Amino acid sequence: MQQTNKYILWVCFTFLCQITLAQESNTLDTIQRQIRYFAVDHPMWLHESVENRYTLLHAQYSGSQGDYRLAQDAGKVRSTNVNSEGSITLKDVRLWGRFAYNRTLEDSTRFGHQTRQNPSAPFYFASYGNNHYVRTNYTIQARGQRYFKEWSVFGGLDYRIGDHFSNNDPRGSIDVIQVNGQLGVSRKLGADLEIGLEARYGYGQESFEVAFKNENYVLSPAVTPYLNYAVIGYGWQTNDWLLARGIHYQNDMNRYGSQAYISYNTEIGKFYATAHYKQEQQVYQQVLRNESRNNVLNEYAIGDIGADLMWQLKREKRAYLVQLSSTMRSGKDKVVFQANGINNLVYQYDTHRAKLAHTYYARKWQFHFEGSADMTSETRQDGGSGTLLDYSRLDGSLSAMATYITRKNQHVHLSLMGLAGKPLSMNWSVPEINENMFHRYVYFHDVTYYQANTQGARVELGFRQHLKRKDFVRLLATWQTISASDLPDLGRQTATLPGSKRNYFALSLAYGF
Repeated sequence: MQQTNKYILWVCFTFLCQITLAQESNTLDTIQRQIRYFAVDHPMWLHESVENRYTLLHAQYSGSQGDYRLAQDAGKVRSTNVNSEGSITLKDVRLWGRFAYNRTLEDSTRFGHQTRQNPSAPFYFASYGNNHYVRTNYTIQARGQRYFKEWSVFGGLDYRIGDHFSNNDPRGSIDVIQVNGQLGVSRKLGADLEIGLEARYGYGQESFEVAFKNENYVLSPAVTPYLNYAVIGYGWQTNDWLLARGIHYQNDMNRYGSQAYISYNTEIGKFYATAHYKQEQQVYQQVLRNESRNNVLNEYAIGDIGADLMWQLKREKRAYLVQLSSTMRSGKDKVVFQANGINNLVYQYDTHRAKLAHTYYARKWQFHFEGSADMTSETRQDGGSGTLLDYSRLDGSLSAMATYITRKNQHVHLSLMGLAGKPLSMNWSVPEINENMFHRYVYFHDVTYYQANTQGARVELGFRQHLKRKDFVRLLATWQTISASDLPDLGRQTATLPGSKRNYFALSLAYGF
């Protein structure tokens, strides 16, 4: 399996290097870059909104640290990212591709032997000791579109493999593979109107192994931070697996969905709209390797519906963009191995975003202004323990960026951003008689986290140096800080509580040719 994955990665990396031997045509226009990546996510507009030829090689080192975090997040994170992306047109086919590598070191990760891509998992193993994780991910993305007069065919493929490894007691490893494909057709109904329809299918598997490095922890009758617990639902049970020296289980995923597109060009700008639906089935199985069979532990169905609306307008030296997006996700599990397969966990996660952007172009300057507001609501209800978390929050940002262009075509830019957030509602409950390790280390911590008022700032400094032809190199430094206030006292016994600070930094180098 590993040899096959390495071969696929090598072939795709070679392909992407070939298609990215091109020219970067937009390094300053922030609005145009946003439209580009909107088209990457919605490839009916690939031909229209992704440049004919561009390339970008990018490397970044980043990190975050601080105690204002969710209970299952890492106290300290360091990440290395390397990616290559670009587009090219072969005859009448517009192609775009990206290869990305990410390696993340997590320090002080507690109560979460699971991936970061499946946060609502209703079954996983955990320990309340601080663990150190090394997470590696390889991602390959490809998009394409071709027009046949008023018709077009478009599609894409996303492939990701990951390896996550806990390098201290208790040891845990996770192997991940995810494949998602999309295929659609569009038709122009006139010079200004186009509609499209797309089908999606995906498959994935997360394979887990949880073991102990030191058998004294397994055999000891004392409770230690190095024991693994099986977390079912949202705090229903945290079974103590003292005698399980090697635990193997896997999560098999199948998903399907569809997406509709429409765009309309008017005298006051161009409008884009999409609506999507996705359904995913997850099956958690205990892998009994000695007996060559699997026991189904949990079945989880999660649905996703959403819509996007975007408007853009460019007039001489000014450009405008407005984007509205909404996603509603709901899930329900079925605990197969207990209580005759009862439904236990109910999950709902809704996000709504509004973003406005304006760019002004001058001879030696470019100014970009942007504001966004996000409303998030989440409900997690556990029937086995009577645990309920139901909250909503509003988070917003305002930013301004100024870029100066020298006589030698060097670009120097400074960006300032203000951040703020506040809770809108909170409803939580758990009977004291049902409290367990999960509530003391995770639940009460997160209830406090979501009720904080936050404020922060973000600063970016960048420099772009022109090289021969249209080649360039770009340096960027980013620093961000978040402060939390008005954290409530819940009046319950807790093992951890969030702090009041979280800082983030990033240093990146990009090369276009």
